[in-house]
Amino acid sequence: MALSTRAKQIEVGIDWLSATIPTDRTDVAVIKERAYEILRLMSDAGNLIRPMSSLGYVGVSVQGSFIGERDDGILVRFTGAWADKAFWHVYHPAMHVSRVDLQCTVWNGPKGKYTGAAVRREANDFNNSLRKNYRRKIREVTDNLNGHTIYIGSPKSENFCRTYDKGAEDKDKRYQNSWRFEVQWHNDSATRIADGLYRRSDTREQAILSTVSDYYTSRGVKVPWATDAKYSISFSTEQPVSDVQTKLEWLRKQVSPTIRVLTTLGYRTNVIDALGLLSDSHHALIEEQTNAQAST
Repeated sequence: MALSTRAKQIEVGIDWLSATIPTDRTDVAVIKERAYEILRLMSDAGNLIRPMSSLGYVGVSVQGSFIGERDDGILVRFTGAWADKAFWHVYHPAMHVSRVDLQCTVWNGPKGKYTGAAVRREANDFNNSLRKNYRRKIREVTDNLNGHTIYIGSPKSENFCRTYDKGAEDKDKRYQNSWRFEVQWHNDSATRIADGLYRRSDTREQAILSTVSDYYTSRGVKVPWATDAKYSISFSTEQPVSDVQTKLEWLRKQVSPTIRVLTTLGYRTNVIDALGLLSDSHHALIEEQTNAQAST
């Protein structure tokens, strides 16, 4: 069956996030707390919290995810389905992203035997049409447990992709007859992809579908889902966003919801004070009112 056959069901998301942020950022405490909130959710789901160190960062790990600190910053790493939840809760535009994976998992019924052989064939055909010095490494791996993976590109490069039998890889029965198309970006490429995705939060699923599709298409592989190019994140450097814009975007998406809740609960003055927006005269007035209330 041709690879371009449309899938009956599809799941998309972020499958890995590794990022660092310097300790001199004023908002690093908020980011760290948000990251720990995800670890607590993972722990509440029955996963054990363990002490761990990695790359000089000292912290804790839960089921492959990690939060650690060292003198110059913090490192957050989330894997699997938790990476998708963590990204939208923790990501900050000031982060350096050392790795981000985007995935599209497709089902097309029990007779859908298209992906492994078709990806290899299409990738090889396209590769052979290129000049030798432009050809990418294509590797196919199978095992005795029905595992089947096709790698296009090198894991040591800025980006590469893999397609594998998700049903064979995952014990969860819901993944039976499914294949995963996954692209892995590193460092500058990962940071650009993460920033582009963050700025497309309202169309996140379309952005992932289109970006993964464009990546595979550029390597000669037709994916089994339809996309709209307007949602795709460019692999090249996008128009730079000013530091003011990124700060305002972070305030709008990450801080504003918390402020609204606290204000509704009657903590408006406390919020203003915590943000450092109260002048000396305001502090004096509040102190005067407090003393007056205490004396009555």
